[in-house]
Amino acid sequence: MRGWTVIVTRVRERVRALPRRRRRVLAGVAAAVAVLLAGVVLSLPATPATGGPPSGGSAGLVDPALADPGLGGLDTARHGLRGWTATGHELAVGGRTRGYLLLRPTQPAPGPMPVVVMLHGRGMTPTAMVSRAGLLGLRDVVLVVPAGYGRSWNAGDCCAAARKAHVDDVSFVSAVVEQVLRLQPGASSREVYLIGYSNGGRMAYRLACQRPGLFAGVAAVEAVPMDPCRAVGRPVPLLVVASTGDPLLRLTDAAPARRIEGSPQPSVEGAVTTWRTLDGCTGAPEQHVTGTLTSRAWTSCRGGTRVGLDTYAGGSHAWPTGSGTTPGALSRIWSFLRP
Repeated sequence: MRGWTVIVTRVRERVRALPRRRRRVLAGVAAAVAVLLAGVVLSLPATPATGGPPSGGSAGLVDPALADPGLGGLDTARHGLRGWTATGHELAVGGRTRGYLLLRPTQPAPGPMPVVVMLHGRGMTPTAMVSRAGLLGLRDVVLVVPAGYGRSWNAGDCCAAARKAHVDDVSFVSAVVEQVLRLQPGASSREVYLIGYSNGGRMAYRLACQRPGLFAGVAAVEAVPMDPCRAVGRPVPLLVVASTGDPLLRLTDAAPARRIEGSPQPSVEGAVTTWRTLDGCTGAPEQHVTGTLTSRAWTSCRGGTRVGLDTYAGGSHAWPTGSGTTPGALSRIWSFLRP
């Protein structure tokens, strides 16, 4: 901030030398600039969490998305932040400084709290994802929302800046979870859940495959995997959420082929079939219809796990919020992850 102080001082000296009328005009402009600068400062991430050096390597390149992993986009009244404490954190992984937003209740109930890791969609920020998914509707959980590299995730054959830079997002998200469990009081290592939307959903599949022991359950919303998974070290509960009106997805293998960044993508039902095989699921699914939502769940799987597919009629490539007669995606995900 020293550089800004020098600039402001010089401007003041020059303004004092101007006629009174021009000074009044410039004073108004200066006030507006001051407010703008204050907003920029507030949107910057907090300093690294205390309690030891950041995990994952030494500091290096600054992540382009680091400008908004913190509090800049959250408003207490508009986003219902009352009752929550929100902080921005950073850590170094793979030679890059990365950031994440953390929210925890100011007065949590006694006992361990589940940790919910939310991966945002391409082009989004963590604060936007919190608002979009209504995450603050959850209670007595530690919410962790990492910031993607260039607002994207390297989910294999997708997506955008993260893929082009060959960013190791598997290691990054794993390091975030490790740091949260190490530094956050009450965070339960037995209940770490992963939710991903769009590009973040594609990343969730990749993490479920490569880090199956890290998460007690995974949900992918409006997404299919872009990194083939041939085996998992242990079964992982997985819920897939999709809308029939999503123009970016193929619901069935019979639908026309679709490519993303030049690579073919599987159908939603194909992704579910693959995961049922990975988890060793057998038998027919349980099926329920509620409003515009059709839910199918395969519960006879290895290790007592389960695989689910929630399909919303209509919609688009957007987070399903539900209606008076149809439950939204977040309530369905939470019911699936913690039956």
